[in-house]
Amino acid sequence: MLAPCIDLKLVSPKGPVETLASRLLGRPCLQHVGDWPRSPDGRPLGFVGQINLSIVSAECGILPPLPDHGLLSLFYNFDSMPDGSRLEDRYDFRLLWAPSLEGLKEIAPPRDFSDIGARAWLLGASRLRRLPSEVDAEFLLGNLSESEFLDFDRLSASLGPPSEHRLLGPADWLDGDAREAIDRITLRLWPRSPALPQGAGWRLLWQVGGEPHLSNVAGDEVRLFVLIRDEDLLERRFLRAWVVLQRGC
Repeated sequence: MLAPCIDLKLVSPKGPVETLASRLLGRPCLQHVGDWPRSPDGRPLGFVGQINLSIVSAECGILPPLPDHGLLSLFYNFDSMPDGSRLEDRYDFRLLWAPSLEGLKEIAPPRDFSDIGARAWLLGASRLRRLPSEVDAEFLLGNLSESEFLDFDRLSASLGPPSEHRLLGPADWLDGDAREAIDRITLRLWPRSPALPQGAGWRLLWQVGGEPHLSNVAGDEVRLFVLIRDEDLLERRFLRAWVVLQRGC
């Protein structure tokens, strides 16, 4: 059940943040302001963060099937805060991948951008192994007794302090495993093989959670899960990624 992942830790910058560094919030790196994704009503989506996969691979080693180069950038509609439970939500988030860093520069927000006023935080990367949540549908742990749950919890804690942000590995679900529901929602867009059960092939690509500014906007503890199907990750079809928002109890 142990799964390799890249844990991402928030680091407060001591000086100016390097343009192409892995970070949350701040300003994105794009070729042109016209590349800034927009929602169906024409408003610019909020910038969540970016991951420099070249730096992550150099620090932590290559972690297939993640590419070892390029820049991943996540945008999300902070105004409507979609939870990813409707097909229409696909227009309120965007995951961009720039295979080459050449020509990328920090882009000031468009004039009609609704900025949440959060400063940039650097993301430090380390390679670890994590156990899935007890509600993970892939392993179906079932109803654990109190002693079993405590044993499982102690084993998870022995792997290191919990991380809110990560690449790959298991998702720390707040409200149940969402992969089967997302599979049903997206079936009309991207049909799956009839031989696969519901939810099969979807994996966590990027988890963003515990970020105070995102939680302040939502008025609650929130966590974003960027999910992608295995075949789309292998073919680098990052525009097919799906974002799920879950709220803490």
